[in-house]
Amino acid sequence: MDNNFDKEIFTDEQLSEMNNRLRKQENLTVPENLLPEEIEKMLGSDEMWIPESGKDKKKSRKAMWRSFVAVAASLVIIFTSLFVFKPWEKTQQLVDTDLPTAVSTPESYEHIEQRFAQYAADYKEYREQNDFRLFGADQEIALEDNVVMGSSSANTSVTAPSANGNTSNKGYGVTNEQVKGVSEADVIKNDGTYIYMVKPDNADWGSFYDELYAEVTNENGEVVEIKKETAGNPVLKYTCGISVVKPQSNGTLSEIGDIDIDTANEHGIYHMVIREIYVSGNRLVALLECSVLREAGKAEKNHRSFSYGGEKVLTMAVCFDITDVKAPKEMWRIYQDGSYVSSRLVDKQLLFLSNYYVNLDDDEQSVVDNCVPTSSVNNAAMKRIPCDCVVIGGQVESPSYLVASNVSIEDKETLKTQATLGAGSNVYCTTETLYATSTTYQDKGAAEFVFGVTQAKTNIFKFDIRNGGVIYRGSGCVDGTALNQFSMDEYNGFIRIATTSGSWGDSLSNYVWVLDENLKPVGQVSDIAKGERIKSVRFTGDTGYVVTFRQTDPLFVFDLSDPQKPQLKGELKIPGFSTYLHPVGENLLLGVGVDGTNDGQGNGMKVSLFDVSDPTKPLEIDKIELSGFDSPHRWTYIYSDAFYTHKALCWNAEENTMYIPYARQERVWASSNGERLSHSNTAGILAVKVNEDEKKLSTEGAYTHPEGENSSGFTRVTYIGDVILGINCTSFEGAICSFNKKTQTETDHLVIK
Repeated sequence: MDNNFDKEIFTDEQLSEMNNRLRKQENLTVPENLLPEEIEKMLGSDEMWIPESGKDKKKSRKAMWRSFVAVAASLVIIFTSLFVFKPWEKTQQLVDTDLPTAVSTPESYEHIEQRFAQYAADYKEYREQNDFRLFGADQEIALEDNVVMGSSSANTSVTAPSANGNTSNKGYGVTNEQVKGVSEADVIKNDGTYIYMVKPDNADWGSFYDELYAEVTNENGEVVEIKKETAGNPVLKYTCGISVVKPQSNGTLSEIGDIDIDTANEHGIYHMVIREIYVSGNRLVALLECSVLREAGKAEKNHRSFSYGGEKVLTMAVCFDITDVKAPKEMWRIYQDGSYVSSRLVDKQLLFLSNYYVNLDDDEQSVVDNCVPTSSVNNAAMKRIPCDCVVIGGQVESPSYLVASNVSIEDKETLKTQATLGAGSNVYCTTETLYATSTTYQDKGAAEFVFGVTQAKTNIFKFDIRNGGVIYRGSGCVDGTALNQFSMDEYNGFIRIATTSGSWGDSLSNYVWVLDENLKPVGQVSDIAKGERIKSVRFTGDTGYVVTFRQTDPLFVFDLSDPQKPQLKGELKIPGFSTYLHPVGENLLLGVGVDGTNDGQGNGMKVSLFDVSDPTKPLEIDKIELSGFDSPHRWTYIYSDAFYTHKALCWNAEENTMYIPYARQERVWASSNGERLSHSNTAGILAVKVNEDEKKLSTEGAYTHPEGENSSGFTRVTYIGDVILGINCTSFEGAICSFNKKTQTETDHLVIK
């Protein structure tokens, strides 16, 4: 055994190379006690770790020490590999740098193709190194200095309303929106006469897969053969449409029509699903995601993970004339590459965005063929967007394009499209400017990788949407990740954004940033609520509100009147946390979210009223709770879609009342043997009124409907006059209930199929 330890663990050349690679990649060095000469000293010394008595133990002590050195050296290998190959980096990161400070328009499609061919080649080369998935550790991409500015003048400062967009209602509920004058899409729309609901997906996937895979089963239902080729192309049977429901003044509901979207197989589409809709005057616009076989119309043989591996995705916008809702007429449809991100409707201008991913794992020819997003109007062939509408940064971080289009819902010929290399997630929009964010992840080092901690950055893209255009105006970058669209706001020409950095535990920290019109940071507040994560944000004028959570709910108030010196003015800690903040009047803030205990346990739903008249001392002056966990043998769970989307809420500005949909599940067990005695599910609506003068909350209504065991409850709520409407609108369920506002009793119930 000792002879094995007498062999060199590493040669001097190996250790020297290891140290050089560390210096090159991370500007680090091997610890001095593990340098070649030091290891030689340790291995050559017979006097180390030898007790004064028992020289016969010398040999075993020396062997143990050498074992220790071997382990330590092995750790050097591991951490050297981690630092050099960085497996914790994003799988297909292109260049390990910050967001571009300069961008260019490619000279030609060939220019883009050559660039992506090089991306793919470099990515695959780094992937093959020890099977670590890494790209571009030492890559630099030289670009021209011409910055894309588009055809119109440079963007000017824009002052957009930061308070809720719905400042007045007309006797019916509308979608809860962020900015006045900027409409947001949703799965239901209410025009004061009709309710338009996205129908649930009814695709017959079982038959489709049977045909796709051509499975042969025996009498026991066991698969005995998968045919190598299918007879013809598989056809998925499904319908895709919107239901039109007419509520009468007495609460009676009737489904008076359907707006069906033709599921013809253009562009190789085999399945479509409606994500969101708009209703504006006599126009209805639907935004859809369409799944396409990678080779249009051809099934991949024996591809058993088809749903998530064998298709590409298109985003489609389709517009209908609904002057006669019983006989809608399709006006146009537009396709563009990529999965649906978000959309906005400003006056009659529709903006919709998608993420188009270029798969660098494909063969080089496929990468080249697919490296430019395509689009189509109506049933025309998909064509690449114009080369001068493509924007590529000087330091590319992702092989995904953010594709943004702007078109008048009255005239499809006004379509303008811009593709920017860099995917998007959250969207904030004013009447003149659109902002989209994306997140990239960068490592801090091996220790952070081992403990699951990464450094995230939020990239912000800016587009000028005036005059029907969509023109890239620049980008910026801040530390951390943005929670949702309410994390951003534009005011007096400055952008404010709240982010969280770190992964979990004490690594978490929060920021509020202020950026100028060129998206350069000019002020910030750092290290907010260490160890906690942002749960909601709201900006109103010169003030910002941020809620974080770990065990209790701190509400932070920020003074943003001086963009270069934003200040944290005050905070309030209470159990639970608000997932949505709604300004009410000048000095009141309504919070909707999760109730909780002092030790951080979720405990139902809570509506809080905050007095923020003194920003240094925000107060929770009233609250209404729907509690859970009643006893050890009685379990109650309250859930609301409002916990993750503001569109679930309906605000009646005329009556200062917030309608909140929820689902309640209750289970009761016997204390003796744990047998379940009863279970019940309830779909509910809580109506909470804000009295600004008395600074009080009151329950104006509690509307409930008993549901089946697996029901998801109400996901949306709206109203027309004195008829309150609870709606279940998910991918699998569709239903609408009407309630009498005064008696709070259910009037009618309609299932949508």
